[in-house]
Amino acid sequence: MINNFEAYTLFSGSSGNSLFVRAGDTKILIDAGKNMKTVRTALLSIERDLCEIDAVFITHAHSDHTIGLPVILRNYPMPVHVTYDTAVQLVEKGNIEYSRLSVHNVRESFKIGDLEIRSFVTPHDCRGSVGYILNYAGEYRMGICTDTGCISKEMVEELSLCDGVIIEANYDEKMLREGPYPYVLKKRIEANTGHLSNTNASRLCCMLANAGVKKIMLAHLSKENNLPELALKKCCAALYESGHTDFDITVADRNVPTRF
Repeated sequence: MINNFEAYTLFSGSSGNSLFVRAGDTKILIDAGKNMKTVRTALLSIERDLCEIDAVFITHAHSDHTIGLPVILRNYPMPVHVTYDTAVQLVEKGNIEYSRLSVHNVRESFKIGDLEIRSFVTPHDCRGSVGYILNYAGEYRMGICTDTGCISKEMVEELSLCDGVIIEANYDEKMLREGPYPYVLKKRIEANTGHLSNTNASRLCCMLANAGVKKIMLAHLSKENNLPELALKKCCAALYESGHTDFDITVADRNVPTRF
């Protein structure tokens, strides 16, 4: 990792997601999927605080990425960047005013302090869902792309340009198939607009490694339908078989900050 750039998943999974990134003097959050107290406690554990955050970026409107946002907005002045469809959905829930949101297109580039940030479309069953590419001073490029039901061409093109990426490995197919979820929910998760399986995550790992990506973190693992060791074993085996025998790959912890 280069100097003056650090990233932590504060928590990651179906029960809540948030990522902290510091690039030079710029500090941002991507998503706020637990209550403000939990987000602040996680930041304090890595010696950061919400009052330091320059901006928040939201990937999509599902509650495991946004539930902490209303209270954060009432207590802190930082801008919150969302796509138009995400803004509409958040306002429809009745606890966020549209004027409090900074709206951008699903494909747009902008600069926040020392970071250049670009959004791109992700295949998920939530209108306006995006991933983000973070470019620090042309020296380090990081991609964040979770909640993706399939591997899209756009995802691969965007993430292949990165030095390191955070991608989804949501479920193990056998655990989902034999697990307690109702049939309709299982089909939603497996759909091309649902979530990424360990098998597809392993395919994506190989595609990105072949493109020159050096570091991958697996994130958004389901508590009921996956295990960190299963996701890691599947992806490591695929990387090894494709000739990447010494690759930096880790798994984000569900409840505590994990350094990228």
